[in-house]
Amino acid sequence: MKKFGLALLALVYSGCTTVNYIKQYPDADLSIPRTLLPYVKSFELEARKQGAYPDLTELTMRVVKMEEGTLGECSPDELGHPHIDINAEAWNASTVAFRESLVFHELGHCVLGRPHCKLTNKQGVATSVMYPIMRDRDMVDWTTYRKHYVRELFHPFPACPKEFP
Repeated sequence: MKKFGLALLALVYSGCTTVNYIKQYPDADLSIPRTLLPYVKSFELEARKQGAYPDLTELTMRVVKMEEGTLGECSPDELGHPHIDINAEAWNASTVAFRESLVFHELGHCVLGRPHCKLTNKQGVATSVMYPIMRDRDMVDWTTYRKHYVRELFHPFPACPKEFP
């Protein structure tokens, strides 16, 4: 009987965590696929650390087949709410660093209104996560300079930095 009680308690406890999370994202099952949720949650956490509180309540996202060369796309849905499509083939073949930088980049467009920033520093490192092309080296750069990219994403002044601070 004790084992059953402990198992039931564990089940109830784990259910509470899920229920609380779904309350925070009421339409999570429909509006944002579970595979993307950790990255959206990470974006929201990093925003709060930077003193920013982006509105993600109307955000929808999908992982879909897209034309080759397109990794993600931000466009408003039929009601004008932010919507992001992520390339399924690229997503399924990617690393955690790639996925996080891609989601942050697309949320930068869709939620923060950030345009592309085409600048690199003297070493060829993109100065912003809003760089328009994801190169192989950018995943090393994202991991190495993540703190800078996150800070710059939520404090975009100047809008396109020429160098790292």
